[in-house]
Amino acid sequence: MVKLLPVLRSGVAFDAIISNTDAMAVGAIQALEAQGMNPKRIVIVSIDATEPGIRALLEGKLDMTVHQNKKDRAAATITVMDNMLNGRPFDQGLEKLVSPENPYMIIYPFETVTPYHVPGDLYF
Repeated sequence: MVKLLPVLRSGVAFDAIISNTDAMAVGAIQALEAQGMNPKRIVIVSIDATEPGIRALLEGKLDMTVHQNKKDRAAATITVMDNMLNGRPFDQGLEKLVSPENPYMIIYPFETVTPYHVPGDLYF
């Protein structure tokens, strides 16, 4: 919130805020509201799909966040570890997630979360 206030006070015109975390997006929303601005009139997007982010999303103040599915990532990590401990190729069972540019990198897809699509496991 504190970092955005000088920008808001400067009068610089903008129509979107792209945030690296939901916490930063929620802070931006608070800064907008503190300056009497309506966050629903600005496109605000973020990453994390945290509880405060989902709450802002459902209130119509955040337009989109990105869910990095921790459960699926943890399961993939355990699969890699089990494969390595048991002498199998590290990516066995995860072949479709291996990066085409780097065969030692597993890429797990992100999930877009909008007011129209909130996965059931993200309701807090």
